[in-house]
Amino acid sequence: MSIPREPEQVMKFREGSVLGKKTILKSDHFPGCQNKRLSPHIEGAPNYRQADSLQVHGVAIPTIDGIRNVLKHIGAQADKKRTHVLWINLREEPVVYINGRPFVLRDVERPFSNLEYTGINRDRVEDMESRLKEDILLEAARYGNKILVTDELPDGQMVDQWEPVTCDFVKTPLEVYEELKIEGYLVNYERVSVTDEKSPKESDFDVLLKILGFDLLCSAGIPRSNSIGRVSDLSCNADNLLSSEEAIRRGEYTVIRSLIRVLEGGVEGKRQVDKVIDKCASMQLLPSIPPSTGYCIE
Repeated sequence: MSIPREPEQVMKFREGSVLGKKTILKSDHFPGCQNKRLSPHIEGAPNYRQADSLQVHGVAIPTIDGIRNVLKHIGAQADKKRTHVLWINLREEPVVYINGRPFVLRDVERPFSNLEYTGINRDRVEDMESRLKEDILLEAARYGNKILVTDELPDGQMVDQWEPVTCDFVKTPLEVYEELKIEGYLVNYERVSVTDEKSPKESDFDVLLKILGFDLLCSAGIPRSNSIGRVSDLSCNADNLLSSEEAIRRGEYTVIRSLIRVLEGGVEGKRQVDKVIDKCASMQLLPSIPPSTGYCIE
């Protein structure tokens, strides 16, 4: 049986454990998504931004060179400012780097839609990435060390093309950051899978807090359960709680005022949250940060 060469046939007959039938490897790096209002512009790292004066940074998925450029900008090199960076990847989908560019697994029928793996943990998603790498190398061996990938043009058009592949230039994100450490960059890598376009779950925040050195412990399960129950009750009745237009402009929603009364230290807590929101309109997940450490959230 001859080996198919047409893109549609290649996708139809894929047989990997992750890169299976009717799946594509879609380029996951979009220089065109750069928000022109953000500064500085770092090559290979779209939408890089820092949260005001805090040592918290955010970025769209970068190329490998883009990661290096961000780390250099922050000063995460042994011979520079010696800033230690904790890089937190929030992607839920399996990602693999080919020739320095990130690619993500997508359904051929829905190339613009994320594949959701809600609740997947780090071990499982990184296992998928390792198997995806194996699938790519095995498939490339059948096509003269080339793999069929899909690029998205600035106008949104999808274009299939053959990408040359060698073992040394197909890497999982974990492998990328391990190699950057060997190169001398002061970076540690963590993965917390959060479903795109959805609010992080409470468990996601728990994982992040533990990664950042905080431990939320509720020994009896009562204070947290009671608080969550009351918050849920307030949320369910939010539509029935009307706020004046003037109060809304000040951020004094009726449901928020009710929540402040329920929680011990609620007034001070709201003040701190307002301060964080004011400092970083486009960032999330901002804990109290030691001055010698920087955090980059991807």
